Amino acid sequence: MTVRQILGRHRSVPELLAAVADRHGHREAIVDPGSGTRLTFGEWERAAAGLAASWHDAGVRRGD
Repeated sequence: MTVRQILGRHRSVPELLAAVADRHGHREAIVDPGSGTRLTFGEWERAAAGLAASWHDAGVRRGD
């Protein structure tokens, strides 16, 4: 497995994921051998953003 360092300062994990997805969106980020599920960094970032939006729409706020 190749590990790459993302340079720069990131204030949060979502900000870091967005930066990685911007630079390496086509690369695989998650592989679950049990289910065969594979996600690229771009797919992971979109899924995370969608989940965050759903929680926001449901009234979940920082600190909840």
